[in-house]
Amino acid sequence: MTPLLSVEGVSKSFGGIRAVDADDLAVAPGELFALLGASGSGKTTLLRLIAGLEQPDSGRIRIDGVDITERPAYERPVNTVFQSYALFPHMSVCGNIAFGLKQEKLSQAEIDKRVVEMLQLVQLEGYGARRPAQLSGGQKQRVAIARSLAKRPKLLLLDEPMAALDRRLREQTRIELAAIQKRLGITFVLVTHDQEEAMSLADRMAVMDAGRIVQIGAPREIYARPASRFVAGFIGDTNLFEGKAAGRENGYLSVHVAEGDMMVRDVPDLPVGTTIWLAIRPERLRLGTMPDCNCLDVRADRIEYRGDQSILHAATAAGTKLRLKGDNVALASIEAGATVAVAWSPEDVVVLRQ
Repeated sequence: MTPLLSVEGVSKSFGGIRAVDADDLAVAPGELFALLGASGSGKTTLLRLIAGLEQPDSGRIRIDGVDITERPAYERPVNTVFQSYALFPHMSVCGNIAFGLKQEKLSQAEIDKRVVEMLQLVQLEGYGARRPAQLSGGQKQRVAIARSLAKRPKLLLLDEPMAALDRRLREQTRIELAAIQKRLGITFVLVTHDQEEAMSLADRMAVMDAGRIVQIGAPREIYARPASRFVAGFIGDTNLFEGKAAGRENGYLSVHVAEGDMMVRDVPDLPVGTTIWLAIRPERLRLGTMPDCNCLDVRADRIEYRGDQSILHAATAAGTKLRLKGDNVALASIEAGATVAVAWSPEDVVVLRQ
């Protein structure tokens, strides 16, 4: 299958500073794909390159197999929803949605038909005569999406579209956005710094750091099997132990860390003596000891209450900081300074080489 979007060796620098240095990236037709990264990671610059708002220094960009690298933004089958929504304040909701259609010189009957379709799609029937100042943040965002979709682009780019919304409204809008995307089958590329947003929305995502794509995959895959310490720490919380591969036995690898020897699933091509890092998610730790598991005594520092769960912050005798996510009742009885046993399965450890 031909990718809907292909980014091939694209780079972009500003004032001698490399903002984007992206290897090949392919987004499938009908996919909701997220570009995830911290501020300055290059995700918005990459989106602007795809949109035609910036020109790459090198590389090619293709949409539906067609090279659009040299095409200006207005000739690309792409629309963009910006963080600021960029609605015309003097126009009604209908006027904003119809604006791009009028620029394309469609008939008034076709314009009216599409405006009605878009109002129904984003559940804003009855709001057509209102101005942007009379709308909530969530409603403005839906108008911006409707305006972008009205032109029926092959690709919709969304630049931090929910950043201005409060948490509850963001969650509601995420559900609506995913439903719209699946209903239309249009390819979406979402730029966000919010890991929860990317994890909950995307079919696949690319994690970016310092202008480079450091891992691509489904959210579940990236969370469970991060490719590096950076990804492990950026996507959710993780506990890290630095150590050296020490030996192999019965399908397991022994790793020597400051706290002693730990067992993990074997990594066949890993030479003994290699420095590695062991990553364990906080929800994989358990209180107490368990057979055939890695076990440690740790000092409890504090309990962080999170409503549905709590986080135990602790430290090993060697000074390694640990976080254990668990049930409120089980953790409530632990006092600061107490020594508690924690355990985790070798199967829950991810071995990282970088």
